[in-house]
Amino acid sequence: MVSISADAADRYWVAVNDGVDKFWHDNANWSNQSGGSGGFSVPNRASDKAIFDSNSSVNVKLGANVTKINQLKVTGTYTGTINLNGYNLGSKNNLVIYNGTISLPGDSFLQTWKDFYLYSGGTVTASGSGSRIKVKNNLHIWGTLTAPDGDYNRFILKGGFNLYNVGTFKHNNGTVTMVPRYGGTVGAGIRIEGGPGTDRNFYNLTKTGNKNVTITTNNIKIENNLTAWGVGSIRVANSRDIEIHGDLSLGNANNLVPGTGTVFINGTSVQTINSKASFNKLTISNPDVSLLRNANISSVLTVSAGATLDLNGYNLTASTLINNGNLQLSGSEALNITTKDTDSGTITYDGTAGLNYGNTYYNLELDTSGTMTLNTDLDVNGDLRITNGTLDVSNNNRSINVAGDWINNDTFISRSGTVTFDGSSTVTTGGTANANDFHHVT
Repeated sequence: MVSISADAADRYWVAVNDGVDKFWHDNANWSNQSGGSGGFSVPNRASDKAIFDSNSSVNVKLGANVTKINQLKVTGTYTGTINLNGYNLGSKNNLVIYNGTISLPGDSFLQTWKDFYLYSGGTVTASGSGSRIKVKNNLHIWGTLTAPDGDYNRFILKGGFNLYNVGTFKHNNGTVTMVPRYGGTVGAGIRIEGGPGTDRNFYNLTKTGNKNVTITTNNIKIENNLTAWGVGSIRVANSRDIEIHGDLSLGNANNLVPGTGTVFINGTSVQTINSKASFNKLTISNPDVSLLRNANISSVLTVSAGATLDLNGYNLTASTLINNGNLQLSGSEALNITTKDTDSGTITYDGTAGLNYGNTYYNLELDTSGTMTLNTDLDVNGDLRITNGTLDVSNNNRSINVAGDWINNDTFISRSGTVTFDGSSTVTTGGTANANDFHHVT
């Protein structure tokens, strides 16, 4: 808890309740002692403290900017609303809200040059399309905070983000921008007690600057985009995970220090991965995910059932691939996968540069506008599907082994090659024309 002290510049809210909201800039509403008589100067200087306590719960409304007072404290049993009314309210020292409500309609701006303590009885609601919050130190939430909506300059933290078990964070489809000012390895922390859930997630999270942010307690969930630029890192303590439902953009190789955790890409609409940084484990659980830059996964890349990762012409490095979904290639990418998956999942080629994944597959699909020509024999442990384009066994008459189904909806050039069905197969072709025939079948 933060101690509440008094000095000669303290001003107490003592407005009389007559059913009408009172204005901040009215001397009649302020006293130099709790419960005292009004008539003292309003708090509007860097040496003034504005204190709301048990002696008046009358609502207050700003009629002008209160740019930088010494401190704002809401304590005792105050249950009223401090309405910024489109103006600025700044606290030089810790902003301490035990009870009551701070309302930020319109272009209101609430800021503190130290920590922001929002205790369990307090509520802060940014409802305006231009409202802003800026905290130069750490944010602590035991109460209820509804964030500003909008882009990266609307809610700025220069310290850590701390959401405790009893706290509520309503992201309001807005962006939390962390610009840490702490040095050291850890830098500013992201601490979400109890982990992600309803009213416990970010919408957009942006990290900038040259200092670090560390996910220290439990996993985090970002319901839209995670973005980082600058040389500072998002550090993942131990095995904490990051779940992202929008786009991932890491503009610097140092922007992610993943620890032993996993980054999950599992939204329900189109997602992109644009990362100069490396991953420890990366799991794709969305049917429409594509790379916008080369990807490096030091441990395991998992493509879940029903998901698709489109390499989109970019290179892929991974220690292990677990493919229960679909990995889509053009065939021109450089692949460096130490342990490939050939007993589950589908590899789809949408180009004709070659079968650069190798010559052994579980399910193989061709969905191209040209011709894929074999340069060695092909072994498919599951289904082979020609959805669009042409599969040519080449002048060397390469052989093909298929353990699953053969589905040809376009063109197969058999030449003098052999197709061996070495499992339980159903053969489906578009007819008996030259584009659909076999030469040798075993």
